[in-house]
Amino acid sequence: MRLGLHSALAIVLLSVLYLAVGTLWLVTGGYASGHAFEPPEPYVTICRVLMLTGTLCLIPLFAAIHCFAPPDRKTQALAALAFIIVLTALTGADTVLLLGPFVRGLATAGVPHQPAPYPSMDFILQVELFAWGPVLASALLLAATVFRGDRLQNAIRASMLLAGSLCAINVLTLATGTTSLAVIAVVGYDFVLPLVCVLLAVLFSRQGAHRSQTA
Repeated sequence: MRLGLHSALAIVLLSVLYLAVGTLWLVTGGYASGHAFEPPEPYVTICRVLMLTGTLCLIPLFAAIHCFAPPDRKTQALAALAFIIVLTALTGADTVLLLGPFVRGLATAGVPHQPAPYPSMDFILQVELFAWGPVLASALLLAATVFRGDRLQNAIRASMLLAGSLCAINVLTLATGTTSLAVIAVVGYDFVLPLVCVLLAVLFSRQGAHRSQTA
């Protein structure tokens, strides 16, 4: 459980840093740029590194959830972990493509009549919406079934259901092409998910203290 505790705290810290960088970009003119999903350098690199690191921390966190899950809910926890691994793979691939020097060179130079060897920015955004939409939503909704009983576990379940439901809105974004709907999903994974991690950190901390007293 100690690894789960550390992973949860790391995600909270990375989320705060991510929001701080995004806020800094917005207050320095990003809000007026009209490109909320395409910040310039160095913001895009910093945010991408923070996002990928946080996504990697989700793997041990959900592994800890699987260890915590009672026997009759191990399958749901394992399926949630599998979705998190898919999320990490998709986010990692998008990060490599987005931060690749050739892709950034084409994006900034606007080279005409030259076929890009990598997916377009639109394709990268679609993959991102899919990863942080239905994929993350599936992981959270499955993991929510693990927690039941006392007030803390009920709060974890409720916050996971809320975060998962908000992330699932990205399905409508993909279906309709209305990127403004993605803001709803952003609330799910940028604000509610860190709250989930705070609650999980409390749970794993209590579990560790209980095991120490028992020992």
